[in-house]
Amino acid sequence: MRVIEKDERAITRMSERGETYQTLSEKLKGYGLNVAPKTLYRYITRKETPSKSIKKTIATALNCLVSDIF
Repeated sequence: MRVIEKDERAITRMSERGETYQTLSEKLKGYGLNVAPKTLYRYITRKETPSKSIKKTIATALNCLVSDIF
């Protein structure tokens, strides 16, 4: 049986920065990206895959590289 590893780098980064899905969603609006907190949750928990530009904007909002969280 294959074990699926959970990748929690983005969640860890959010908690280090004191961000919630709601506050991160509001911060992304400042970058011109309108993403609902529910959609953000799906991106960060890897239930959906965001586009390259959305990944870059999320990483910018969290003050890190895309490779640090995705």
